Amino acid sequence: MAKFNVTFQSFYNIYVLWTYQKLQFLIFFNSHTGFLLKIVVAAAVKVIVVVVVVAVVVVVVVVVVVVVVVVVVVVAVVVVVVEVVVLVLVEVVAAAAVVVVEVVKSSCCSSSCSCSSSSSRNSSSSRRGRSKYLYVQLFYIHFEDMR
Repeated sequence: MAKFNVTFQSFYNIYVLWTYQKLQFLIFFNSHTGFLLKIVVAAAVKVIVVVVVVAVVVVVVVVVVVVVVVVVVVVAVVVVVVEVVVLVLVEVVAAAAVVVVEVVKSSCCSSSCSCSSSSSRNSSSSRRGRSKYLYVQLFYIHFEDMR
C-alpha cells in the first residue's frame, strides 16, 4: 500500500507541476497580451496606410493619364480644324483672285484696252484654270511646309 501511495503521490506531483506550468504560461500570456495586441494593431495600421497610399497614387496616375489624353485629343482636334480652315481660306482666296482677274480683264476689254480675239481668249481661260490650280497647289504646299 505504501508503494501505491508513492506512485499516486508522484502522479499527483506531476499533475501539480503541469498545472503550475500551465498557470505560469497563462499568467505570462495574460500579462503580455496587451503588448501582442499592440503589435498586431500597429502592423494592421501600417498595412492599411500602405494600401491607402498605393490607392491614392494609382488614382493620381490615372487622373494624370486621363488629363494628358484629353489634352492630346483637344490639341489634335484644334490642329485639324485649323488645317481645314486654312485650306478653305486658300481655296476662297484663289477663287477670289480668279474673279478679280476676270473683273479686271472684263473692265479692261470694255474700256479702251485692246482685247484679244475669241480664240486667244479661250486659250487664256484654259491657262487661267491651270494657273488657279497651280496657285492652290502652291498655297497647299506652303501650308504643308509650315506644319
